[in-house]
Amino acid sequence: MTEDRDPFNRLPRGLICGPDRSDDFKAGHRMALRAAVAWLHAEAETMNDPKARAILNSAAHGLGVVARQSKQRAGGDTPDP
Repeated sequence: MTEDRDPFNRLPRGLICGPDRSDDFKAGHRMALRAAVAWLHAEAETMNDPKARAILNSAAHGLGVVARQSKQRAGGDTPDP
């Protein structure tokens, strides 16, 4: 059994913006990803449990990393959180 190890093929739909989208759509996509990362960090600040804080901060970091990698992979026209 061969398994596709490319993480971009396992990403949730909508996380990566396609190259065929308009510039306005791409800008809105970048803003939405940035807002999601900022929201996760803000929610982490409200948590009393250090493990809960770590999980939310880790999720925000992971989302930012995936967005950064997708930007590099697409040649710079996708999210830049």
